Amino acid sequence: MKVSFSFGSAIALFAGMASMTNAHTYLSKLTLDGVQESEGKCIRPYPANRNFPVKDPSSTDLTCGAGGVSTTASETCPVEAGSTVTVEWHHDNDSASDDIIDGTHLGPCLVYMAPLESNGSGDVWFKIFEDGYDASTGKWCVDKIRGNGGKLDVTLPSDIKAGDYLLRTEVIALHESDTDYSVNPNRGTQYYPNCAQLSVTGGGSAEPKGYAIPGIYKTNSPGILFNLYNSFTSYPIPGPDVYISGSDKNSGKDNDKTVEDSSTTVQVFKSRGPRWLLVLPITALSEAVGYGFRVVCIYWTTLGTFTAMTLFLLLPPNALALTNYKTLGEVVRRSRDTIPSHQLPKVFLLKPRFITWFFFTSDVFSFLLQGAGVGISTQEDKRDLAKHTVLAGLYVQLFFFAVFLGIASYIFFDQRFTVMCGPKDLSERQAKRRLFSVIIFTTVMLYLRSVYRVAEFAGGYGSKIYGTEWLFYLCDTVPVLLSFGMYMWSFIGHHFRRSRAPGAVGGAVTSGGGGSQADAGIKLNAYQMSPMYVGQNQHSYAV
Repeated sequence: MKVSFSFGSAIALFAGMASMTNAHTYLSKLTLDGVQESEGKCIRPYPANRNFPVKDPSSTDLTCGAGGVSTTASETCPVEAGSTVTVEWHHDNDSASDDIIDGTHLGPCLVYMAPLESNGSGDVWFKIFEDGYDASTGKWCVDKIRGNGGKLDVTLPSDIKAGDYLLRTEVIALHESDTDYSVNPNRGTQYYPNCAQLSVTGGGSAEPKGYAIPGIYKTNSPGILFNLYNSFTSYPIPGPDVYISGSDKNSGKDNDKTVEDSSTTVQVFKSRGPRWLLVLPITALSEAVGYGFRVVCIYWTTLGTFTAMTLFLLLPPNALALTNYKTLGEVVRRSRDTIPSHQLPKVFLLKPRFITWFFFTSDVFSFLLQGAGVGISTQEDKRDLAKHTVLAGLYVQLFFFAVFLGIASYIFFDQRFTVMCGPKDLSERQAKRRLFSVIIFTTVMLYLRSVYRVAEFAGGYGSKIYGTEWLFYLCDTVPVLLSFGMYMWSFIGHHFRRSRAPGAVGGAVTSGGGGSQADAGIKLNAYQMSPMYVGQNQHSYAV
């Protein structure tokens, strides 16, 4: 057995050792209505290794940290509903020299509440604060609390029922989150949860929708499986939405659960899907208008009604194809954020921008050819030219449909490409299978529809195929309707939820100095040379 150990590996070893000895964090103390409590007061007791992370998101330790469920605080601190609670984290101890948490452990801060009588068990937790990544400053919540002595201001909801509550604070460290914990338990996202006990007075009668912890995160949820070391402009904060006093606004997004609705327009907004999916309801409207003109043409055919019918019926297949092109491009783009650079496919066809824009361009070109053919058909002496122009557009469409199906099939079977979330708590593999069943099925339907259109136009305006109405509905309408049914059965937007706006929700980081972004960058680079990172992302050893 031969082992090669380079100078770079030695640097990686020392960097990794430094990172492992300078890390972690715990909830140290609270400040309630401006009065700072002593360290540990009203906070559930810690184990000996109080600043160690939780790695398994399905573990009961995720609720309140190791031992946080089986033990209770010695007292419960009184606080007014709607008041400010300042939580304070530390790394080793409550001292001015404490570094709070290592600068490589970048990630969001989150705060939840639950009735104390539940002991944190069941669907009882509602989020009252979150702060992730601010693209305008390039800082994470961890950067902010490090620059402010570990302090974070959180505003309690003003309308919750009076009573005793658990206050759950959490820092999520993403320095190893480029790897799914279920795939490699030596890496994966690190969670730092702790619970305090508060007795809330005043308030109203609100009982916000609750969620289970553990249960709100999966190892491959957006924001849990995330690569800090690739370029990014936003970060999807995991978990439900923050509860806003006076409403139940945390009910719109569940932990990767589907918001079912028969309307694609409603689903775009309820699922936090990207706005480009609005092309689906617009396409459905175009199809409906086209059928309306089709019925008119049966009883009253004019040049205008015929042209309108043809154009409105030509548009939907192209628009649906564009939806699939964009969807596949997003799968590739988001997967590249989690694939180590040396494992990235080098094939030009698998670049997300190529998939989206190349096929989009072919789609537009095909539609313009078909549209031009329809326009030319208004001239009696150029009907033959019109037919061949439309056919050329359809042939272009068929060719690129076939190429797209080949690329989609390759990406489906390549396990490097992942779909990180989906409806009904699906696993990563199930979510990918479901999404690609939509992409491939609808593309095949559109392909069959285009084959019919080729036969229709190739036969000419007086052919039997062109004049058989039931054949049109069977070969043109049915594939398009089945495609829409597929999009509604498994809505694409559930796989590509938009990130919320950057910055804190439900409170703020108290004013204070900021850490050096340059220093943070240096530490990140050092971490990337650590043994665990090298073991995952480099080929350092020859056996």
